[in-house]
Amino acid sequence: MASLFYESGKAMVVKPLGDLCTRMLVIDQATGLNELTDNALTIVWEKTDECPVGYSDLFAPSPRFSVEEFGFATPGEPTWGSDDFDRIDDAASRDAARARSLERDFDYRFYDQDFHDWENAGFTYRWNFVKTDSTIYVASSLPFFGWRGDRAQQFDAAPSLQMHIDTATGFFTDKAVGVYAKSDSSSASALSDLLTILEKETGQLPFVVSDDASLLDQISSQFLSSSALPGAESLSAPERQLVELECLARTSQIIASTDDLFVRTAALMNGLKLNALELS
Repeated sequence: MASLFYESGKAMVVKPLGDLCTRMLVIDQATGLNELTDNALTIVWEKTDECPVGYSDLFAPSPRFSVEEFGFATPGEPTWGSDDFDRIDDAASRDAARARSLERDFDYRFYDQDFHDWENAGFTYRWNFVKTDSTIYVASSLPFFGWRGDRAQQFDAAPSLQMHIDTATGFFTDKAVGVYAKSDSSSASALSDLLTILEKETGQLPFVVSDDASLLDQISSQFLSSSALPGAESLSAPERQLVELECLARTSQIIASTDDLFVRTAALMNGLKLNALELS
């Protein structure tokens, strides 16, 4: 399927869909594909309910691609339509007749009902693409190419978030174990027992991340968790998620109560071993 999304001599314009982790995967994959052709790559980043912050709020500029940022779409409008097309296809806009033709085609193809849905392992991935003479446009939440492992060259955090990351990682060393406790598959007692064992075996306080604030509150007096990160209360959900991803990625390994996209992304970011362990 990857061959659908690149072609020698054609620029790529990619709009990642979904939450933060999905978007990071799609951008990484798009960058890998584009390296095969060495053509220009533009990322179209739109605020949505799943990821309600701008790209520049999360990441520093990348030398590998440019970014077009958009606010929330108007309800009932296409998720990526003719207005976006006008702004990002400069070459076509110089030929008015061709631009109108391409715009109608682009607008038609990118309505919600025309997206391809692919069900896999309980997830619904959505994607669509259009090829013009000069450009390939892709909108996707589909992992259409493998994660390549050089995240640091693409996803440097925005300076405001980097301060949070540096402060957080200053509390533990790269020998510490990261633990991800999902709310529906973890209990405070099982988690506390695991953390005690890990501390004794490694001589380091483990770093704990969970989507359950009450679970973290129960162990925060004894162990280091994302709930204790300085200034965490001022961060939006995606900003905090990126800080947590970066912290987990800088541990020696990750133990998780579930194998969801968040913890898989954290492990992939630094090539870490991911160990599943029941914590209920």
